[in-house]
Amino acid sequence: MNEQPPEMDISIQIAGVPLARSGGEGPGIVFAETTIECQAFARPGQATIVVHDPGNELDVELGSEVVVEVGGERVFGGILMTKDFSNFLPAGSPQGNSTRVTFYAVDFNILLDKSICWNRAHPREPLKTYEPGTTDVAIIEDFFENYITTTIEQGHMQTVGTPIPKGDPTEYAQAMGYTGNGYIVGPGATMRAMLEEIANNIAKGDGSDLGSAIGYSDAVTWYVDSYRKLYWGPMESNMAPFSIDLTSGIAREISVTHDISQLKNDVLCWALERAPLKFKRIWSEGSVGKYGRFQFAEHLSNSFSQEVVTAHARAVANQNLNPTRSARFTTFTPGLYPGMIVNILGEDMPLRSMRISFPNPTTARFDCEAIIETNAPWRYWMSMARAERKGMEQPTFSSVDISAMTLEERAEFVPVAGLHMIETAPEMLSDSQYRTFAPFIRGSLEMRVKGFTLRYNKDFTDFNSWDGEIVVLEPLGNVQDIEVRYKALGPRTSS
Repeated sequence: MNEQPPEMDISIQIAGVPLARSGGEGPGIVFAETTIECQAFARPGQATIVVHDPGNELDVELGSEVVVEVGGERVFGGILMTKDFSNFLPAGSPQGNSTRVTFYAVDFNILLDKSICWNRAHPREPLKTYEPGTTDVAIIEDFFENYITTTIEQGHMQTVGTPIPKGDPTEYAQAMGYTGNGYIVGPGATMRAMLEEIANNIAKGDGSDLGSAIGYSDAVTWYVDSYRKLYWGPMESNMAPFSIDLTSGIAREISVTHDISQLKNDVLCWALERAPLKFKRIWSEGSVGKYGRFQFAEHLSNSFSQEVVTAHARAVANQNLNPTRSARFTTFTPGLYPGMIVNILGEDMPLRSMRISFPNPTTARFDCEAIIETNAPWRYWMSMARAERKGMEQPTFSSVDISAMTLEERAEFVPVAGLHMIETAPEMLSDSQYRTFAPFIRGSLEMRVKGFTLRYNKDFTDFNSWDGEIVVLEPLGNVQDIEVRYKALGPRTSS
């Protein structure tokens, strides 16, 4: 049975100064026009605060901190970005003129886009490459200590796994373009890009993560909370403080929808670029028998391995076997935040977005949306871990030919070459093994023989990027016209 919404103390502060409700002598909040929009994926939310300023006395600096609390619980913390002044009353009103001030604040997640990763101690040098097995939290802590300057603090930090698992990537990882090679981001990347790179390659690291991007079976929830603290932890552990049902009265206007229009339960994949043609079909007898056959075809580019085509077909089929589920509900109880897992009518669903409005000065209304999408990466709620790749722009790497440099000149140049591609002839160790002048970022190596580009992991492999060792799969004999191009990590310390 629904009861009247509870009355709660609602506090809105700008620059530490609380604003009163409209109607008094001084500046006051117009609650009916004040709203807050919050989103998952650490996307910045926005608060729109409308103030009636009859005496034109309100003076608040941009950049001030904005805090909104409901019932003593902080529901928004952010930075004042924009303020707009206009007449409060319409033209022709017989009453005296006064000012309407609209404040637009963005929550603290915006700081992820305003904080840059760089080597603070040695700005000319690239950032660290981490050993396989290094945990996500250890890498983030190292970035806080050495590579970023930010007012964000570390809050709840719980290890989920490692973005650099030991051993070779699984076929699933290769199918989805796994990038975990120990090098997280380059100088100039945003803090958001760094956290996305770690989250998007996460794995337990113990080989148990089948069906994931070299793991990725444990999704990560991360965001900056209303206290300017970074939250990082397993998605499944970030449960909402209450459940949504039809009888308790804690939620109203509950709507749950199931939709099979996006099913892909019979998947056909081809790779046509290079002979022999690769093909794989994966289909689910259970899903087809229950919902009918929903076929999906895809032609893959740059997929030269049958294993990769098979893995991709299996991945698409496995993640699209069940209906999309969505839910919408309204509650007047604070405590929810996008990214939390909410139990709705017995099913756990990720909260995607939330809109907070204020029907009156003592009531806060929370309109929430939760969605489980079947086309999310790897499993139903994994879409929560795959943030929009915002702020991922990396510095442009220019190519520098060091073949004409002396050994002394090379030794002086390479330590500051973090923003350059090194281009030169490799040292020949045997007719099938070569070595670069400096260690390189794994996966960045390009190799050409007599002007022809060799295929990575088909014609050659970076056998040991730490020591700059390259192995060609078919011996080249005494061929001299060989060039390599790579992103250097610094001078090689081994002999």
